[in-house]
Amino acid sequence: MLKRTLVFSSPMILSLKNQQLVLAYKDSPDEKQTVPIEDVGVVLLEHQQTSVTLPLLNALAENEVQVVICNSKGMPNAMIQGMNSNNLQGETLRNQIACGEVLKKQLWKQVVEAKIRNQASLLDSVGENGNVLKPFYDYCKYGEMPVKRTKYIKFASIPMTFERLNAYHIMWLFVMFDLPVLTKKERKDATLFRKNLEKDGFTMHQFSVYIRYCGSLESAQVHIKRVKNFTLEKGHVSVLSITDKQYSNIIHIWGAVEKKSRPTPLQLEFF
Repeated sequence: MLKRTLVFSSPMILSLKNQQLVLAYKDSPDEKQTVPIEDVGVVLLEHQQTSVTLPLLNALAENEVQVVICNSKGMPNAMIQGMNSNNLQGETLRNQIACGEVLKKQLWKQVVEAKIRNQASLLDSVGENGNVLKPFYDYCKYGEMPVKRTKYIKFASIPMTFERLNAYHIMWLFVMFDLPVLTKKERKDATLFRKNLEKDGFTMHQFSVYIRYCGSLESAQVHIKRVKNFTLEKGHVSVLSITDKQYSNIIHIWGAVEKKSRPTPLQLEFF
């Protein structure tokens, strides 16, 4: 699952509510945004006037989110990690040091290939021909720079065949429900169902329609199982999953005013 990196370069107030990170600008504290903590991988605190509550730091540590604190010059100064993730990191580093020379070269090859593939994807996204970089990752050898092998290859004649992350892999979940609210207990259960959706990262799209962004199909399946777990015995609940490409075609109309769909959450976000 892809994790999000949040960079706070403006004065912010960060707190915790329903296991979600609540964001508010200091000059407009009433306007708040929420981000599910389980979707976050790194939090970078760059601005010196950013306020963070202790419950939020504990929740970030429990979910193995790395919190990086910057100094007045904007350079990383310290990092907060949970005790479990710190132990795992030490074990991972020891295993990396102990691995053999052949494995190191194989890992080096995979890293270089991934970087070149990302550069090819970037060229495609800005309308350029990313195929010119295909020989650089196809002919990459262990511990060697691929440029030595490809300087005489005709780039334009080699098609691109690798699969990359795009709008067809990112998913959106729609939860639509019709719950009974005739008795006091039914109204309490319906409220609890909505709160459980919000705790799981869903936001209200309409009164009985909640949506959630998922970075992959695997992530969407996890949240579908969670919705099934806290679904009530009475009422009707439907879950619809669509790709980000399909979601981008949604047209929102308020009265006679047409508005665009909400943007897809980025893996790296600046505040």
